[in-house]
Amino acid sequence: MSAEGTAVMLESITCLFFGVGLAFGFSWPIACCGLALAPFIIAASAASAKIKYKTTFGTGEEDKDETRDELILGDTIMNYKVVASFGNDQ
Repeated sequence: MSAEGTAVMLESITCLFFGVGLAFGFSWPIACCGLALAPFIIAASAASAKIKYKTTFGTGEEDKDETRDELILGDTIMNYKVVASFGNDQ
């Protein structure tokens, strides 16, 4: 699993919890609506991720090594850009 995908999942879950928490701060009926709709939001996100994964990576086993290598390469390039940007700080 790529660290990029994990970050997106963690960000989405955090936003959902903070959104419901803020709703409780403003109005409890809005918070109740948010809690009632949260399972639908989660299910829709899971279905979307599953469809996106199938269309991006396919279902064949022959692409398994290639997919793993692409994820590692993508993380390496992203990390290199972050480290290189530290050199531009003054």
